[in-house]
Amino acid sequence: MICDDSIVIRTETLLRLVALRQIVAEFSAAKWDENAETEISYLVEHLEVDRLSLGLLAAPHLEHGGALFEDEYELREAALAAVADALKAETFDCIRAAYGGQTALYRRLSGIAGTEDVDYNDGEYDFEPDGNNLAGFEFSERGRR
Repeated sequence: MICDDSIVIRTETLLRLVALRQIVAEFSAAKWDENAETEISYLVEHLEVDRLSLGLLAAPHLEHGGALFEDEYELREAALAAVADALKAETFDCIRAAYGGQTALYRRLSGIAGTEDVDYNDGEYDFEPDGNNLAGFEFSERGRR
């Protein structure tokens, strides 16, 4: 059986979207002390993730090839998490470069995730590097708390 590369690429693209959503949630957790934990099954609930493609993408990242899971649901959760985690670092590096570095990414993520009435993308915006601002700024450097 030959696997159609376009299905694998589509599945990877959908999981990059999930990774991007996780990045925004983790930034919000760092900056505003919000809960970043959302079950991955909820994040993909309305996405048509191809099971075979998910397996192909997850296999290099699952210990023991996924053979130690109790049931199909547990294996799927682990596969989704493994692929999203693997894509998260690459996706983070891409968006940081696309926005022009750490400061620009901090401003963009603050604007996307923020609830305050502040234009974070205004070149005149300046922030105090303390507390939550510092935690958010540090996240925009490394992509993790």
